Amino acid sequence: MKKILACDDDEVLLSLLKFKLSTPDCEVITFTDGKKVLKYIKKEYFDLLLIDLYMPFYSGLEIISYLRKKLNSRKPVIVLSAEGIEQTMSNAFSIGADDYVTKPFSIVELKARVTRYLNKDFSNA
Repeated sequence: MKKILACDDDEVLLSLLKFKLSTPDCEVITFTDGKKVLKYIKKEYFDLLLIDLYMPFYSGLEIISYLRKKLNSRKPVIVLSAEGIEQTMSNAFSIGADDYVTKPFSIVELKARVTRYLNKDFSNA
């Protein structure tokens, strides 16, 4: 079973992501703040992280940085953000984001990206 972590302070968006991305072979676990995400990624297995940049306690950038630098994880990370500013995107990529999707987004496009990352081999991640 694949596990996707979806992290955003927008609970309606999280419900949509859980509904649209969950399958019999894929579980979507949702979080509304950075503190809960950080606690989870330190101890639990997951296959993909979908994360907003602006959340309570810890930002998406802080979570990505921790994942890459402290945990040495190469698990795929897709940023979901309403901020489409070039510098913000550049910052996200420079600290280790694999992809960046600007809100509002097409759920069909997001599903295609998620599927692509879930089908890659990250066994060393």
